[in-house]
Amino acid sequence: MLVRCFILPRGIGHLVWILFFPCIAIATNATTFPHTVKIGALFSDEYITRYTDVLQQGVRKINTNHTDLGVVFHEPVVLPASANPVHVLSRVCNELIVNNVSAIIAISSEATLFSLSMVGDFLGIPIIGIGSRSFAFSNKDVHPMYLRLESSESFQSYAIKKVLERHGWFDFSIIASDHVDSLAFIQYLTNITTTSSKKWKIVNSVVFTHDKRDVNSKLTSVFDSKTRVFVLHATPEYASLLFKEAKDFGLMEEGNVWLVTENVVTGDPYYLKHYPEGLVGFRYINTHDTIPKLQDAVELLARASIKIPTNLKIESNRSCWSQPSKESVAYGTQYYSSLVNTSFQGHSGLISLDEYGNLNKAAFEILNSRQQGGRLAWRNIGSWSTEDFQLEGIQWPGNSSQLPLGINTEKIMIVANEEKPFIFENAPHDASHSCLTGVPCLKASNSDRADIERAFAAYEEPTVQSNYSDMKRCCSGLAVDLLEKLSDSVGFEYNLYLVADLNHGAKIGSGADDWNGMVGDLLRATADIAISSFSITAERSKVIDFTSPFFHSGFSTLVAKTQVEPQLDSFLAPLEWTVWILVFVTVNIVAIAITVFEWMSPYGLHPRGRNRNYTFGLPSALNIAFSILFSHTVKSKPPKCMTSRFLLNVWGAFSFIFFASYTANLAAFMAGQMSHLQIDGIQDEKVRMSVCCHRGRYS
Repeated sequence: MLVRCFILPRGIGHLVWILFFPCIAIATNATTFPHTVKIGALFSDEYITRYTDVLQQGVRKINTNHTDLGVVFHEPVVLPASANPVHVLSRVCNELIVNNVSAIIAISSEATLFSLSMVGDFLGIPIIGIGSRSFAFSNKDVHPMYLRLESSESFQSYAIKKVLERHGWFDFSIIASDHVDSLAFIQYLTNITTTSSKKWKIVNSVVFTHDKRDVNSKLTSVFDSKTRVFVLHATPEYASLLFKEAKDFGLMEEGNVWLVTENVVTGDPYYLKHYPEGLVGFRYINTHDTIPKLQDAVELLARASIKIPTNLKIESNRSCWSQPSKESVAYGTQYYSSLVNTSFQGHSGLISLDEYGNLNKAAFEILNSRQQGGRLAWRNIGSWSTEDFQLEGIQWPGNSSQLPLGINTEKIMIVANEEKPFIFENAPHDASHSCLTGVPCLKASNSDRADIERAFAAYEEPTVQSNYSDMKRCCSGLAVDLLEKLSDSVGFEYNLYLVADLNHGAKIGSGADDWNGMVGDLLRATADIAISSFSITAERSKVIDFTSPFFHSGFSTLVAKTQVEPQLDSFLAPLEWTVWILVFVTVNIVAIAITVFEWMSPYGLHPRGRNRNYTFGLPSALNIAFSILFSHTVKSKPPKCMTSRFLLNVWGAFSFIFFASYTANLAAFMAGQMSHLQIDGIQDEKVRMSVCCHRGRYS
């Protein structure tokens, strides 16, 4: 159309039409058909005017720059969010949904957001929430169309895991109150610990009610376990009740560890009066207010909308009271997927969402409960974020600065294996089964912890005969001395027993726990610690943790030095016998050839040639050929024939190369006679190959 307005010669007109028409078509498609989107908004009554102004400014900015983003926003539909969720839903259905909005931005209470998410799920409308960080919205089975520009409360699980990992507490218990988020918290913390690595173990996971008897019942099961590291997720009301009862169990004393979530952290004196000292808590750091997040929500909608295929449309008569069309649901699902997979640098920082629709970043303060001015207060001792982790000194329960062990130190079960001088095993002194030296121990007959504990209980009654009398032993040695020293300095008691199958630990099957010996007892929780002359290997390190070595054996591998008697023919050894024969044959052939060439030449040293007093015969040729071969200078008759001299030079070059090769091989051979086998250690391939072959030969 545009080209026909010009009057040009025929040929030039066709050329202009061909050159310019594609460009006009492309420009027309780019400017005439941008993505058009209508968004709805639900704002709390208190700030609706302010939020609406920010939303409209964002829409105008997008429309002004629509040529850059390729999207145009209609005038947004904004509704106030009242305190009554039912009233809010009625207005959403009657005023937002009927306007065919593509997405809804909501800043309201958690109850309203929850109800709005249900509507979005039914109609296939993405909901962008700002404000709530509840675990519940991360459940995509319930809230498949909900996303938020907030980090979920679940991120504190990573901060808790980092503190546990820093101090080596891989066995811990989870205690939670019976509110909605508790099960989600337990599941999330379980997923990032025990599900991701076998070194983690959740010993107990209990949920308690606000009933005092139920609290005591749950604390009893926790008290009977071996761990003394507790992660608490509860409201301040539930937490204060738990702390009051836990004091009677001695769980607030020195040696215990309490990590509490941000829900427990409070400044209310009514609850804090029941809180103990030494709690480690976490508090969310909100780095930006709502306005930048609202601006980022508008830009996120714009950037994601251009990724939606043009063939997907929204039906024009959507309603909360009828089933949405497949096209509308497909549009909403694609829009949600585009929103989750869009990232950019916004006003509140990097906007990037995880698979659950949460902002993929978070930061927490790490707090410590301490007495200040006669009352309990929270003191900042560090921080955790998705990029950084810092932690200062912690005051632990019982006003202790010493790092707790994190386990029940009443009795630690330790397994050992008899190996002198580390572990000596002797029979008890008399019928009373007393030990004159060393400590009492048991020689286990199986790997059942309950049976071993019953045997130790019987050991404490020396005058009573029992089925475990034959298991009683006395153990001493370097490892026992080390245990005694550790128990005195750290402050714990232990029961020591000797492993039933007398093995240190080797893989016996394809399963993760298919180990025998002390390693198997550790993996099956029969023992808490193993001590002996325990070699650290790569295979064992994959399933258990080792301390730093307390003893280096200094063992060495001795290899017999090879004794070689000198032989008369040793000078021939560097070369094969066939080579020596060929050299001998070749030197004779060369001598004969030189003699023949010399006698056939009219200028040679022979009676028919030059008139000389002497002749060049075969003895002369052999003499000069051998002397050149072995680089010796001798008095000889040189040939006069040019052919003989040329052949003699060729033989000299060959002899030089041969003599150099022989000398080098002789030196290498003599050096090899004086060398011995080099072995780097017990894991050396030469040792393993030797053992393999030895077993194969005699098995």
